[in-house]
Amino acid sequence: MQSEQSRSIGGAKLRSIRQARRGADGRRLTIEAVARAAGFDYRTISDIERGVMPTPALATIQRIFIALDQVAVVSVEDKNEVLMAYGYQPIFVPPTDAEIARACQLWLEEYQHIHLPSYLISYDQRVLVWNRYAPRMMGLTLETLPYGSMENVRVFDMLFNQQLPSTTRLLNADELAPKLLALVKAELRPFWDEPWYHEMVRTASENYPAFGAIWESIPDDLKAVSIRTVGPIRLQYDADTVLSFNTYGADFVSDPRFRVVQYHPADPTTIRIWNQWVEEETQRDGA
Repeated sequence: MQSEQSRSIGGAKLRSIRQARRGADGRRLTIEAVARAAGFDYRTISDIERGVMPTPALATIQRIFIALDQVAVVSVEDKNEVLMAYGYQPIFVPPTDAEIARACQLWLEEYQHIHLPSYLISYDQRVLVWNRYAPRMMGLTLETLPYGSMENVRVFDMLFNQQLPSTTRLLNADELAPKLLALVKAELRPFWDEPWYHEMVRTASENYPAFGAIWESIPDDLKAVSIRTVGPIRLQYDADTVLSFNTYGADFVSDPRFRVVQYHPADPTTIRIWNQWVEEETQRDGA
């Protein structure tokens, strides 16, 4: 049973989340409005916020989250703070469409114009959004990237799907795949009991037998790292040029279920080509 202090912390957090939101009239969201949207009476929400009610059922808290999300998406960090205050497990599920949209918008504000090739992925390894330098590694631009070719793509597809430009240009997949998949498997360890995790691995194994063989060969006791480094990644840029990058992946601070991946030029040839990209994009911005 949770202590009175824990109930107070959880209730106070829910109150602060509610008070940070504005209703259609522009005023602070009221307890009555949350109660109506969640299907409860006023006293239920009031007692929870004041820490009077014994630990609310998980379903009750989730209904309150849904009601609050209708006004403005509640961050995973805030939800987890409430859940853990009441002794419930934090959220270990793939992000919702609304959470993805929010993360992509925040990422674009911060990373859209950096000069390094970069993209945002979710913890279920989906590539969500690129900046303008990422397609340049494949000899493409955002404008010439085949429409839909990178939609709903996972990191596994970028390694093994021979229909994607990322795969056809990758020269050292045999060397790279075991390194990258080992980092991913360790990173996903908190999710091993989740149905979506098993479905993701099953689908990837069926689509790409090479993936399944490598995944099964990776030990289960690897430790995750906060900054993920892989390299070199060697890409056939044109008939005469091979590019070499090292990648760095780190948690996206707004939501730990997302990761930022950046590509850093790893040899003089790549630095020269990359500088050409930066110059071309800078000129385009000034046009």
